[in-house]
Amino acid sequence: MIVFTFANLNPTAAAGYLSGINAERINHHDQETLLKSPGTMPEAAPGPYADFVLGTLIEKDDPDRYSRRRRDYGPFEIHDHVFLDTPADGGAFLTVLNASREDGLRIVRGLVEHATQWRREQYQRERRPFPHINITFPGNAQRFEGDLTVYRWARASGPSLIPATALRALEAWGHLEIEAGRPFTEVLEDILGPNGSSVAFLSVAVDLALSHWQAAADAAWPLATNPRLLQLDEDRFRHDISGVNRFSERSADSSCRSRGSRCATVSTDAPGRHDRTLRLPRRCQHPRASPGGHRTIA
Repeated sequence: MIVFTFANLNPTAAAGYLSGINAERINHHDQETLLKSPGTMPEAAPGPYADFVLGTLIEKDDPDRYSRRRRDYGPFEIHDHVFLDTPADGGAFLTVLNASREDGLRIVRGLVEHATQWRREQYQRERRPFPHINITFPGNAQRFEGDLTVYRWARASGPSLIPATALRALEAWGHLEIEAGRPFTEVLEDILGPNGSSVAFLSVAVDLALSHWQAAADAAWPLATNPRLLQLDEDRFRHDISGVNRFSERSADSSCRSRGSRCATVSTDAPGRHDRTLRLPRRCQHPRASPGGHRTIA
């Protein structure tokens, strides 16, 4: 819709429009239009757009038996296909992060934690404890919950493209924040979130540490010395050098230009980036190494 394209010219009207939408009553076609082609809505009204996304994608539990069976196949049921053509930098989710850190993080965490809960329930049905990792940072220890499947979501490996899209947006935003001069420790806190967060966020943190090692070295040592995380990183390393889930750089760059956002410096051929051909322990052995070129999102 053309009104979405020029929403940034009247943020108040955009916010009013989105706030008046009932995610449960809007028809399916209109839902998908706002998700797939929101124009400048995410920039003009990041808070109301975040509310719309979370209300639309995270459907309320339904006691109906058929609905419960559908949830066995994935955490987001019917909207996954909307994200098949989403740019590798997360598209509208990155736009929200750039416009409002609080609202952007709310979208990313809401979607990723919802998917993680779906995975947790699979373990509960099998009466198995849900895996977790404890990492000791200076001044505090944090627990991250999830298994290797959850850790792989940032590589689009899993039951849904939605958490992968959210995690890519988070990584793209993290690169941009660091390159703009924000301290790595501050960005890391935003990426990892509170105690008990999904292990998927550790994958993004490792990516950022590998890409910006000179800035990250002091803060990233707790990541690099955790035996369980090193096991997960070995899987990430093998995945990246295999070229799986490689994205078209041309497609992402053209999308960035069309949105005119801060993503313009972010390319997408992540497995080709020098830092991702290194394992995390080896990166620690080369603290002065500095990868060249543009940052990229897997």
